[in-house]
Amino acid sequence: MLVSIFGDSISTYENMNPEGYLVFYDLAHRMLNSLMSADETWWGRLLADNGWELLVNASYSGSRVTGDEFPSGCSQERIDALKTDRTPELILVYLGYNDYGFCVPPDSFESACALMLERLKRTYPDSRIVCATLLPTYVFYRPDISERLNVNEQGVSLDTYSDVIRRVCKSSGVDVADLAATGIKMDTLDGSHGTLGGHRELFTAWKQALEQIKENRE
Repeated sequence: MLVSIFGDSISTYENMNPEGYLVFYDLAHRMLNSLMSADETWWGRLLADNGWELLVNASYSGSRVTGDEFPSGCSQERIDALKTDRTPELILVYLGYNDYGFCVPPDSFESACALMLERLKRTYPDSRIVCATLLPTYVFYRPDISERLNVNEQGVSLDTYSDVIRRVCKSSGVDVADLAATGIKMDTLDGSHGTLGGHRELFTAWKQALEQIKENRE
C-alpha cells in the first residue's frame, strides 16, 4: 500500500521530506534523541510493521492546521505535496500540536480541521484518510514537570484539541486513529518531540488505534 504522511516536526526526518521543508530531526536532534534511522520513527516502524511503501512524507516542522497559507495543513500547496506521479492509497494525518502549543482557540482549530479534511477528501477522493488525536507527552527524567506539559499557557488541555479532532473526523466521515484513548504517552526531552523510546510509544499507539478502527469495522 502506498502511504503518505501529513504531519509537523514530530514526523520530520532529515532527507525524508520534500526539498525546502523545515525539519526538526536533523543530525544534531537525531543524536540528542538517539533516533539515528528513519526506520526508528513512529511512521517508519508503522510502514515496516504493515509492509507498506512510503510515497511522500509531507511533514513540515512548526506547521499548524490553522491558516490558509503554506505551510498550514489547510494550504492546498501542502495537500498537493502528498502525491508524486502516483497517488497515495492511505494518508496518515498527525497535526495539531502546534495549534495547541501556540494556544489557537479550539473553535478556530475546529474550523481549520474541517477545512483541511474537506480539501484532503476533494484532492484525494480515492484515498483512505486517517486522522489521529494527539498523544500526551512526558519527560522521563523530569516527572515533576510532566504533568503540566499537557495543558497550554491558556489553560486549555491537549485533550480538548483531541476532542475537536474526534468531532471533526466524525462529521467529515474520516477515520480517527484515537491515539489519546490508548493511555500511552510519548517520552520526550523537550516536552514535544519524541526520543527513540517516544517514537516507539507513538508507533504502539498508532498500531493499537488502527487495530481498533479495523475491529470497529468488522
